[in-house]
Amino acid sequence: MTSSIKVSIIVPVYNTGKYLRKCIESIINQTLKDIEIICVNDGSTDNSLEILEEYAARDKRISVISHENRGNGATRNVGLRQAKGEYIGFVDSDDFIDLTMFEKLYKKAKLYNCDVVMTGIYLYNTNTGEYWLFRDAKIYEAFSNEGSFTAAEHPVLMQYIGTWDRICRREFLNKHSIFMDEVRFYDDVLFTIKVSALAEKISIVHEPLYFYRKFSGNSIVDREAREDAHKFEFLENFRKCKEFLTSKNLYGHFQRDFLKHQFHGINFHSKNLHGFKNYKKFMTILHDYLDQSDYEIAATFDFGRYYKIYLKCLKKSRYITAYLYLKFSRLLTIDNFWIQYRIPKTNKTIKIKRRKFYFYTRLQRQDLIAGELSKINTNLEQIYKRLGVVTQINQGKEHE
Repeated sequence: MTSSIKVSIIVPVYNTGKYLRKCIESIINQTLKDIEIICVNDGSTDNSLEILEEYAARDKRISVISHENRGNGATRNVGLRQAKGEYIGFVDSDDFIDLTMFEKLYKKAKLYNCDVVMTGIYLYNTNTGEYWLFRDAKIYEAFSNEGSFTAAEHPVLMQYIGTWDRICRREFLNKHSIFMDEVRFYDDVLFTIKVSALAEKISIVHEPLYFYRKFSGNSIVDREAREDAHKFEFLENFRKCKEFLTSKNLYGHFQRDFLKHQFHGINFHSKNLHGFKNYKKFMTILHDYLDQSDYEIAATFDFGRYYKIYLKCLKKSRYITAYLYLKFSRLLTIDNFWIQYRIPKTNKTIKIKRRKFYFYTRLQRQDLIAGELSKINTNLEQIYKRLGVVTQINQGKEHE
């Protein structure tokens, strides 16, 4: 007997009581009524569980499951195993959605008999209430004119990581045994890669219907720059995804777009590692995961001057050079009149007056700095010594 539930909506919940009501309200008031709402409480210590039970008492479509804290991946999988709907969608408990979202996604899915239907996203500023488009709207517009398609036809889909921007046919997920990676962070990366690579029919609703909350202080994105554990889990996801695509003989086809998304994150994470010890560890692990073709493709991406220096150093295992360049460039300022260098751990600045008057754009200044420092290469440590700054970077100690 076919289930009358059109979409199962899975909501993983962990300490989001401050935003949870807005999230749940946006789901129970969907114009698509034939839904089930599976809320999985991941051991919250705030009032999240009380809020969920309150709504469950008012709306029979809501079920609440609670377990000890196990992380996002395991929590979403509980919902996946419980789901009975024809399609499955996810909403993070600090986000909210347009009231027509699941009706529009479901109608598109039925129209083209799709495995997956995606939508556009707004990023929502928690502090100001402002929101703006995430990703290129022109790409969504181009896709929306095609009916259905595959990722093989549009490899750029490998750059669209997320669970909350789509619905997936439950039979399709079951057929390929697609579940979340049971890790605490980035659990949706491998899931997204598998879904995109294996779906036979994908379609797009060219309209932003999901509001992804920023600056709440609770999301993974907000914690990425603070905790190095996230950064190493990002690398582990990179390895798993590459191995999966390779096992399906799909890596060569998706390589450019897959690497573009991954190196965008790698560039970000490498700048926010704490101390040389973790920086070197990050570089070493990544170096082991890459082959010559990866480097050749990655070299074509324009992620700024630091990225270019970083990639060259990564390939040649010159980790201390990349680290010193990163630290040195953050302390160096060049304007039309002065070259200034702030001595680490002090308020002192060395200022050199420029002999000529130059009008440099910010990018030109960065290129100038990077060009000179790349010539200096591994002799950067000598500059520190000449400035009278004691450094123990070779021993893996951070001095900034």
